[in-house]
Amino acid sequence: MNQIGIYRFMTRFAILGLFGISSACQTMPGTGGGRGIDAAWDRGTGASPGGEQSGHVDVGMGEHLYVALDQPSRRAKQKRVRVWATHYSVHSAREASRREGRALRNTKNRSLGVRLSRKDWCRAAMQGTVQITRRSGEVETYQFVKTGDYEQVDCRRIFPRHPAIGRSRFRKVNKSRLKGARGAQLIPYRSVAVDRRRFPSGTLLYVPAAKGTAIKLSSGKTWIHDGYFFAADRGGGLRGGHIDVYLGTARKNPFRFVKSRQEAAVVAYVVTDKKLVDDMARLHGVLKDAEDTRLARRALRKRRRPAPQRRS
Repeated sequence: MNQIGIYRFMTRFAILGLFGISSACQTMPGTGGGRGIDAAWDRGTGASPGGEQSGHVDVGMGEHLYVALDQPSRRAKQKRVRVWATHYSVHSAREASRREGRALRNTKNRSLGVRLSRKDWCRAAMQGTVQITRRSGEVETYQFVKTGDYEQVDCRRIFPRHPAIGRSRFRKVNKSRLKGARGAQLIPYRSVAVDRRRFPSGTLLYVPAAKGTAIKLSSGKTWIHDGYFFAADRGGGLRGGHIDVYLGTARKNPFRFVKSRQEAAVVAYVVTDKKLVDDMARLHGVLKDAEDTRLARRALRKRRRPAPQRRS
């Protein structure tokens, strides 16, 4: 990226920061705690090559998260790799009756008070996140936490290649703050799940084949994708150059390079420019500003400081 491009990006980023990027990226996305998705299978099956424009992004993502970056310079593109892609999204379902439904359970095997049909239960476990419309009309979001000690639902008829899926355990989350690996905020069309042995968490990928894809945001505006993806999630079924693109609640895949076939691999680059990597990490909430870090340390020291004793 040349100096003019860097200056243009940083100016836009600074302006957007005034409207709350840092506050939007720091606290828990959908999982509420410190642990993100640690799926033991590949959730990106069944993807279909979509058109050039997707459906709306309606998982609480603000436009400020979609800042277009310039094409990386040759220096920034230091490592050339080949990747092939699938996609995963938030599954939508309706609450099932107590008689016919299967309960979602937490890590202590206790019911979370909501039931799904077998099909929806298994698809929720496969995708990792589900939005459930309760009988009252209220919409709640639940996210996969880990696999339990025993199988609760037999999903082998639906997903025969993933026998462990029936042991999934969930927790209720905030739908606008969905988290991936290491607490990273999941951003539709930006975040990808990867094999961390090939691409460590926080890796910034530039995929030329994705550049120019038109994506319609919930505001109705269209964002032109710049080709950048951030390794914010992981999946046990992902191997090597297989990446899984997060689409939020959208049903349609907008990327032509996402074809769910290994033979459809495309050229990508691991971007090593520290400034670009840090800016993308900040958008995903895994890198705080130096001032935020300084204030957090000061608050921690105050909490540790013993209270003064009163004189008798």
